[in-house]
Formats: sequence, C-alpha cells, structure tokens
Amino acid sequence: MNESTCHLRNIRLIPRSFTNEAMEPLLYDSSPNQRHLSVGALAPGEGVMRSFSYRVTESDHIHGGSLISAMQVRAWCRGQEVLDEHDAMVALTGSRPDLPSRSTRRGLGFWSSAIVTNVAPRRKPPTPSARAS
Repeated sequence: MNESTCHLRNIRLIPRSFTNEAMEPLLYDSSPNQRHLSVGALAPGEGVMRSFSYRVTESDHIHGGSLISAMQVRAWCRGQEVLDEHDAMVALTGSRPDLPSRSTRRGLGFWSSAIVTNVAPRRKPPTPSARAS
C-alpha cells in the first residue's frame, strides 16, 4: 500500500527473512518470482498484494508463537530512493492433538493453524539530503 503522497516508481520487494519463534530460517513453499517482486508503480493510496505459502512444520508447533516474514520495499519518489521494511507476523493458533498438552509440557504452546495477525512497518530514518551552498 502506498501510504505516501508521492507516485512511487520502480518498486521492488526484497524478501529479508522468514523465521519461526525459535528463529529457525524457513523457506516458503511458493512465493512470487522475480517478475512478481517488481511491482512497477503505485499512485498514492494504491496497493498490490503478493501471496506466499508455507506449510507449518512440527518444529514450528513445538516452538509455538508466531512465524515472522520480513520484507523490504525499495522505490523511487521524485528522484530519491525510498526504503521501508515490514514484518508480517502470523500467529499460530489452535491445539495439536498429536502433541503433548500444555499441562504436560509447561512453557510450550502447540498450535495447528495460522492467520496473519499483524503487519508492522519498521521504518528507517530518512537520510539527510545533501545541500549545496
């Protein structure tokens, strides 16, 4: 989503990391190819959606918590490069009948399904413009 007042051009999505609660690196089962990671242009208020899929593993269930996908966005606005980064957090919910219950394994949660619960921007401070005297 372009939440700025600028027409963004040459927009590129750059996958940064994808981990579970134990910080284990994960790989998507399917994700957009390089052509889909190049968005092109967006006017203020416009947006695009890209889908990624991942099959939750037993290791993810054991650690519980969330899956976290970090994506950087690079674009150009009025001749300057704009950078932003967002984390999509997918909370694992439900119970796994084939794993020990919470009462037998204190401190661990067991989860069976996921929904996106939060997409939070991690904004980088703007770089100071070089000024000519």
